Formats: sequence, C-alpha cells, structure tokens
Amino acid sequence: MVDRLIATTPATGYRQLGVHGQPVVGAHRQLKAILTGNLSPDHAALLTQPQIDPQGGRIDWYSDRPGPSGRVADLPADMQAAARTRAET
Repeated sequence: MVDRLIATTPATGYRQLGVHGQPVVGAHRQLKAILTGNLSPDHAALLTQPQIDPQGGRIDWYSDRPGPSGRVADLPADMQAAARTRAET
C-alpha cells in the first residue's frame, strides 16, 4: 500500500519509459516483487512509486515504508557514511 508522500519533483527533464506501449510506472508492483524475490524486502522498499500529474507539471513520489525519509546528502557526515556503507552491502 502506497500511502506517504515523500517528495514532489518537477516533471521537466524526465522521459517516461515504457514497455509494450505501457508506462513502466504501471509496473511498480511487479518491480517491487522482483526486487523482493531477488534481493530483499528492504531493497524493494527503496523503490518509491511515482504518481505523474495529468497535466505533466510534477511527479509525486510515494512510499509505504514507515519512519522518516530524506536525502542522504542532508544527513550529518557520520550518518552519511553509515548509509552509504549499508547501501553498498
């Protein structure tokens, strides 16, 4: 269940990808299932779901993961290092 808005970005500069005439954003559930099966639920939880504004002006990004979220670059240096180490494993 995707329920928490974590970011909004302008839609400019993005190119919508598709497979067989369908936008890839419609395959979010399948992509998460693949990540869960091949890596782990923690890896799959990093994949946020984009919701594209019908007028094309913005993209809202949603997550079903509880707890705070933010950019690694905004963390203190020691926490950035810990986050990058965890991501590398």
